[in-house]
Amino acid sequence: MDPRGAALDLSMFPVRAPCTASANWYLPLYIALRNALGIDGSWAPDTGGAFSASRAFDSLAATGTPLTGGLRVLGTKKRGGRDVVLVDYALFDPDGNAVAWDASLGPHGAAPPGEVRFADADRRPLILDAALKAKIKAMVGAKQRPAARPWEAEEPLNAVAISTDARVVAGVDAASYLYLWDGSTGARLHRIKVGSRPIHDVAFSPDGDRVAIGTTGLTLYDVPTGTARIKLAGHPKGEIWSVDWSPSGRFVATASARYVARADNSVALWDAVAGTRLFSWEHEAATTSTVRFSADGESLVYRVDRSLRRVDTSTGEECARWDVEAALDGLIRLSDGWATVHMDEVAVVDSQHLRPLRRLSIPLADGRARLASTPDGSRIVAFEGDHIGVFDALDGAPVADLPLPESKFACRNLAGHSSRVIVALGATAVHLPL
Repeated sequence: MDPRGAALDLSMFPVRAPCTASANWYLPLYIALRNALGIDGSWAPDTGGAFSASRAFDSLAATGTPLTGGLRVLGTKKRGGRDVVLVDYALFDPDGNAVAWDASLGPHGAAPPGEVRFADADRRPLILDAALKAKIKAMVGAKQRPAARPWEAEEPLNAVAISTDARVVAGVDAASYLYLWDGSTGARLHRIKVGSRPIHDVAFSPDGDRVAIGTTGLTLYDVPTGTARIKLAGHPKGEIWSVDWSPSGRFVATASARYVARADNSVALWDAVAGTRLFSWEHEAATTSTVRFSADGESLVYRVDRSLRRVDTSTGEECARWDVEAALDGLIRLSDGWATVHMDEVAVVDSQHLRPLRRLSIPLADGRARLASTPDGSRIVAFEGDHIGVFDALDGAPVADLPLPESKFACRNLAGHSSRVIVALGATAVHLPL
């Protein structure tokens, strides 16, 4: 079942009615809404297809289980010359669990709220007069929204990060909102709209006071206040896939890739105080790209389709390069080098020359690089399907197995810390202790 159902509570829906698990379970709600608005007389329902997107619910129809429907009014709108009422609705079992609901309440929120059109006995549209609109306005003021649950976003998460001191956890969802949660309690600190395009990465500054995030442009947000501290030009013709901070917190690096003509496929180094671009390195990759600072901050290593490259952050010169015939995926920093996925194995190269050191046969879900490392680089954390595996970075030996909560969602991204792993699982930032 969609996890959004667990977040819905009957108290959020002021208009209620007994319902049965049938294809037209919403009709008692329609009648209850007419009664709540004081619309008397005979009626003919005209929902304009409003309820066609309700969620399926398996075997309830055959059980005769008593159910309760809830409906909340969102406002009115002119549609085809008629006044319609915009609503959200859900169906609950006796234990208070949501078993069916409007698509606009689902995790993706792609569908508009349901539309209810009132009609008289002759099926003529009922015009909402001033008194009726006043009642609807009062209902709108009484509606309740779901309370923010710990570690939960309102859409599926694309990326997560944790500050060095673990005080704050960050996540970015499919609707391009940045979430900041208290690292101990999971209480939501801020929810910030970043843009309208997809966001693929988020990164904390070393002191944990700023986060870097962006779509094409890059913004540095102040963690305590949730306000934008500085905006950088970023990659106006690209799509930012990776962000990283230098160990000093003075610089930020971004990697952009986009599969369109004349797109910005490059890696850039930015001054995080002045907001200026210091260097830019173009690459040929048209898919994802990843960039990371070295432990001393004196160089950048970035991954493109079939190549790893290291550049000097003070001169901008390329210092080393490792080219391969098959595509690379992901990039993490280890204690003795860098690791990326090549030919379904984790390939480790040395820090300076990017020469291959060893290969580790670490299981990967679907062969994709959902990897992280612990801050000291001694452990590799990998998503393996229904669990997270922790491995020794030197020989690939299993160190720990961390089962994931039962979910129909796969891990989209993860972040490693010395004491825990943060996993983007659906709309929740799941915490697994190491």
